[in-house]
Amino acid sequence: MYMSGTGTEKAMIYVAQNEQEALKWLIKAAEAGDPTAKSRLGEYYAFGKGGVQKDQARAVQYYKEAATAGIIRAQYNLGYLYLTGDGVPKDALQAEALFRKAAEKGFVMAMVNLAQMYRTGYGKVPKDLETARKWLELAAPHDPNAQELLKVMTEHVDATQETTATKY
Repeated sequence: MYMSGTGTEKAMIYVAQNEQEALKWLIKAAEAGDPTAKSRLGEYYAFGKGGVQKDQARAVQYYKEAATAGIIRAQYNLGYLYLTGDGVPKDALQAEALFRKAAEKGFVMAMVNLAQMYRTGYGKVPKDLETARKWLELAAPHDPNAQELLKVMTEHVDATQETTATKY
């Protein structure tokens, strides 16, 4: 409630947004072992939210614990840190594995990032246009960027096939 400022006046349970109060409760929940709280706390440290000093090492620690517990957003966020090398050594294969876990659970942004990695052959991830297309097709109904990438891929394949056909 403190994070979003939720409730209704009619119910007389309205709580104003208060990130510092939310942080206090997130820390308590994380210390009690709640993996969702650990994921959210990771975001606080990754982005310096709620008056918290940005601390990538702590963000990574919380994301790892939450990702291991199966929290989809933590898997995605940790994958992104491995993709960019922010707070961890840059590791495309680790990013791919984490994005795949989140994508397999329906996390659209992970699908798009995974598709991009396969489309370009990012780092040590092999270029695989069929796999890229598969992930974009799954993401496209929910994401305009995926729709656009899928369109570009289709146009590129059509243009390549046309060029190849005219050679013979």
